[in-house]
Amino acid sequence: MAILCKPAIAVPEYIITMEQTLELCQQIHGGHPQLDLALRLLQNTGIRKRHIVRPVDEVLQHRGFEERNSTYEERSKRRTPPGNFPSAQERRRHSKRH
Repeated sequence: MAILCKPAIAVPEYIITMEQTLELCQQIHGGHPQLDLALRLLQNTGIRKRHIVRPVDEVLQHRGFEERNSTYEERSKRRTPPGNFPSAQERRRHSKRH
């Protein structure tokens, strides 16, 4: 049974603002015929900033989904207190019961 002991917020250290997002979108997709629509959609999300696990220039270098997922998993575990991720043995034991 999980027990909540101490709530905390742990966000990644890199931040990208909406203004930066819009600028990047214009730089990268400048000639796209639906750029204006995409920019409006982004602005309408209401999100003013996003926290990301890597610097923007690294995020833009797409090295495949497997690497992105591995990076996200590793960095998210760094921000989580020890003991909150079950070991492989615990996961197997749990899956056998269900």
